[in-house]
Amino acid sequence: MKNILFTPTALFVLCLYPGFAAADNYATTNMMMGEHSMGATVASIDHKTGFMNLKTGMGMMTLHYPAPTLKDLKKGDKITVNLSFTKNEGMKDDGMMKMK
Repeated sequence: MKNILFTPTALFVLCLYPGFAAADNYATTNMMMGEHSMGATVASIDHKTGFMNLKTGMGMMTLHYPAPTLKDLKKGDKITVNLSFTKNEGMKDDGMMKMK
């Protein structure tokens, strides 16, 4: 009987623990936003720097990817780009590219 009473009590106490609220706040402030896909045509590409200009239905777009990932792309290729962003309040741009 103690085990049956302990489980709901433990869950109640864990839900009240402030660390869980902080974790939930982190998840909501650092989640992907604006996620969408766009069709595009490669207008120009620099295989050394990783920059490419894309022609989309909304106009021109310049994107950067790690240069080695673009090795098989060429001007005129039709691609789909998947875009999203996170809002990092209080963080400054450190100038470093971060890859998954």
